[in-house]
Amino acid sequence: MRRKRGVLDVSTEISMPGPRPPRPRHRIANGKAVLVKYFSLPNGGSVATHLDCTDQRKLSRKLASTTQFLESVLDNVPVCVAAKNIEDGRYIFANRAFERFSRFSRDHIVGKRADEIFRPDTAAAIVKADESALNAREGYFRNEFTSSALGEARARLQAG
Repeated sequence: MRRKRGVLDVSTEISMPGPRPPRPRHRIANGKAVLVKYFSLPNGGSVATHLDCTDQRKLSRKLASTTQFLESVLDNVPVCVAAKNIEDGRYIFANRAFERFSRFSRDHIVGKRADEIFRPDTAAAIVKADESALNAREGYFRNEFTSSALGEARARLQAG
């Protein structure tokens, strides 16, 4: 049936589960991608689901390309830029300027919260600014405060 509908481009022996697990994705002749999942039944048979994931793969590639471009642009601006996960407050991105400001490498910054990087007074100011930004009715929040990393005042941060 798959061959008749044009969604099978390999032999039946290769596409059926056997001693080795089959490829979960098949690229077929018309350029589409199909995600195949096999499920074994208690009676010894099996059931397979086939999901056309062509659009998902295209969007995934586009998102990866856009993300890479955005990170490249943000990495080269001369001001501190950092992004955090809203749920837990952990940094997910920090540009070169933020690295210079904090005096920590990205590897040290990404995955940590402000209280794990900065002194308590600076971390508290960052958390307060984050909360104000999240609760701002206008959709943005502007605040400047002096930050200290490693015990010395470094520069002004702006949250928005």
